[in-house]
Amino acid sequence: MAAEGKGLCAQVGNAEKMYSAERNTYVTVANGSTGNAFIKVSAGSNKYFTAYQVASAPGAGNTIATTFVVTTIGTGDAAGITVTYDQRPSVSAVISASP
Repeated sequence: MAAEGKGLCAQVGNAEKMYSAERNTYVTVANGSTGNAFIKVSAGSNKYFTAYQVASAPGAGNTIATTFVVTTIGTGDAAGITVTYDQRPSVSAVISASP
């Protein structure tokens, strides 16, 4: 089940990287099930992980977002499973699931 969430996080992470390559920043997504104007990743066909959030953060001393974290929370049989794609350099771009 967590594989579906990991796949979703990887898709969103790749979309963030493409966005950043063009605009030199990342974008925050408050509640994505169909994405937004910039990150067009849909989770609508997923069974367990049907929405995601992206938190982006600026680097020290500027307003350009230099890191992002994607989170999705399982529903139904996957309730209680959280999958995170943490792109911050301090954690070396890891996708992890808990519990």
